[in-house]
Order: sequence, then C-alpha cells, then structure tokens
Amino acid sequence: MRSLDLDDKVSSRISQFPVSVYKSEISESIKSYFPGEWIFFKDTNQKKIYLGFINPLVSESYPTAQILCHVEKMPKQSIVEDYIVKKIKDSVTYRFNFKGYEKSSRIVFGEADGLPGLVADLYENACLVQINSAGMDKHRELIRETIAEIVKINTYIVDGSKQRTQEMLPMYRESIDLDLIKVIENDFIYQIKVSKLQKNGWYFDHRENRKRLETILQGLSKEFSKGLDLFCYQGAWGFHISRAGCTEVTLVDQADMQDTILDSAKLNKIEGLSFYRQDVFEWLNDAIKNKLKYDVIVSDPPAFAKSKSEKKSAVDGYIKLHKKIMKISSPGAIVCFASCTHYVSEEEFLETIDLAARSEKRKIRILDRGQQAWDHPISHIGSRSNYIKSITVHME
Repeated sequence: MRSLDLDDKVSSRISQFPVSVYKSEISESIKSYFPGEWIFFKDTNQKKIYLGFINPLVSESYPTAQILCHVEKMPKQSIVEDYIVKKIKDSVTYRFNFKGYEKSSRIVFGEADGLPGLVADLYENACLVQINSAGMDKHRELIRETIAEIVKINTYIVDGSKQRTQEMLPMYRESIDLDLIKVIENDFIYQIKVSKLQKNGWYFDHRENRKRLETILQGLSKEFSKGLDLFCYQGAWGFHISRAGCTEVTLVDQADMQDTILDSAKLNKIEGLSFYRQDVFEWLNDAIKNKLKYDVIVSDPPAFAKSKSEKKSAVDGYIKLHKKIMKISSPGAIVCFASCTHYVSEEEFLETIDLAARSEKRKIRILDRGQQAWDHPISHIGSRSNYIKSITVHME
C-alpha cells in the first residue's frame, strides 16, 4: 500500500474518525492514485500512521479522501478487509441493542459507523445495501458476504445514489427477486412493492419521532378525529396517528402509493384512511380554498436543499409550507413539523415555524423536539450525520 504525507492543517484536526479531506488540504499531487485506493496517511510531526482511502477524481466541492483509523507501524497485509469486517460487525451489534431494531433497521450508516459511503437497511425478508464511495466499492463482495453472513438473509446491492456520480462510479442496481419488502417498525407491518421503493426502501430515521407523536396524542384528554399525513410515502406517520385515536386520516403524496398503503392498512387492521396522489403544495392550496381543518397534522417532506448554496431557498420553502399548514390546522391542533435537510439547523428550522405562526397570527406551544432514530447514530451536534429534526407543537 502506498502512503501520503498529511499537511499540518489536516493533522491538527484529527480527533475522531472518520476525517474527510479535501483536495485543497493536500499539497502534493494525487493524480497517480486510482479511485478508491486504500493508502496510509502519514503524520510526520506526530509520527503517526492512519488508514484510509482516496479518490483523485472527486471535484473540489467534495472530500477526496477519508481517514478512518490509527494503525500500528507494521500493519497486517489484510488490514483493509479486517477493518471493513470489524466495522460492519460492530455496527450491526450496536443496532441489535435496541428492541425491535433487530427486525428492521439501518444496520450501517456510512460515516457514523466508520464506513463512509456504505448504507445497509435490514428488513424482515431482505437486506438492501448502497455503496456510494470508491473506497467501499472496491470491496463490494466482501461487504455483501459479511452482511449476509451476519443477518442470515438475502442481501442485495442496490446502488443508484447521486453520490456515486460525485465519486465518478458507474451505476449498478441488482435485480431483487422479491415482489415485496417487509418492514416491521413500532409494532406495525408494512409491505412495500419493490417496484415502488424510494432510495433504500424505508425511512427509518423518524421511527422514534413517530412513536413519540403517538405517545403525545394518547396522553392528551382531548379526542382527535381528523388527521393529515403530508408527504406520506408509505403512510407510517398516518398509521401512528390512526392508532392514537384519529378516526379519519388523510394521506397525501405525489407518488402512486395508494395500493401499498391500503394493503398495509388492511394488514394492520387500520380503517378510515384516504389517499390523495397530488403535489402537496397544490393539495394544500385546494384544502385552504375549501376551508378544510385538521386536528392532527404531520409534515415530513424530502430535503429542501442538497447543498449549502440552496439553504436560503430551503428556509423560504419551509416558511411557505408551514404557513399553509397553519391555515388548515384547527384550534387546539397538534402539528408535527419534520425536516431531513442537513443544511438547515434545528434552530433555523424552529425559526421557520415561529415566522409562519406570527404571519398567520397563531400562537404555538412546543410539546416535543426529536432527532433521528438510534440506528442513525450521531457523535456530536455538528456532525454531518446529524440531519433529522422533528418539532411537535400545540396550535391555538
């Protein structure tokens, strides 16, 4: 394995792993390295050696290298394979600490588990894996075999992320020889048609927030009849609202999800659901025009910004969305505002709710603030892995 000397500015910020390194932080030429090459990074001042990988084809806007761990001066020849296998085993073991997570969960979460570019989601009848970095892509079969051996279930690699384009990697998506993916979460069973999967299949990141909202509703003496789940995907928030006591729950999404949602509702003996396939903003405009009112509302849209440069438009989008939601929330309504936009902080997201409330002359009381589920671990608030926000309020 080849080695690369670290600049002082990189060495000075190595405190926990992994460490992302940009081209601007490397003084020597990296053109001779091939994409995904695993190398040693040398800190000549501290006399330390680190293991990681590099991709010289990545643009200036994204990390060109990842420093993963400190190693001894004379590491074993199998150090890369040993590292990957150990990290995967540690990741799965951590998830299985939590009841229910051993049935369905995100068992590997990229950088947060020391495996940048690797995501794996476990379901009742399959495990779906995405590989989005060149360093991980070099060990596709090792990754698949290791995960399959641990979870004892058919494991498929389903690449297709924008990140593979950033890494200059070709797109692969293996055929999944199943009609349905079975998800078990918070004592609900969901069956998703493989043909309608989004991303890696399921959004586990809000699982604890869905449970918390249900607990809040069950803890209130008021009865709620009309619920609304916006950007519903497979209807998970709506299912929790229904189980909490809402007799009528409306679900809205621009994707064609009606059949799978209603099939899952029947499986879980949930009644009173109705699905509308429509752009959510257009649906809200119609609801406002028709003076509809709802007692419980959840808004969980896709990310409004994919880069820092889009942050302002994302904030404006949230304010616009939240104002429309407040127009259709009844007095005393419980509203859960959710976000998965990494570039908008929780404080900034809270501000969009506050600005919308003041604009609509509505008073709010914050009942709960949530973050991502335990299978999406974060080591500190400023981590790139920290992206989920959930704010539940009481509307007056």
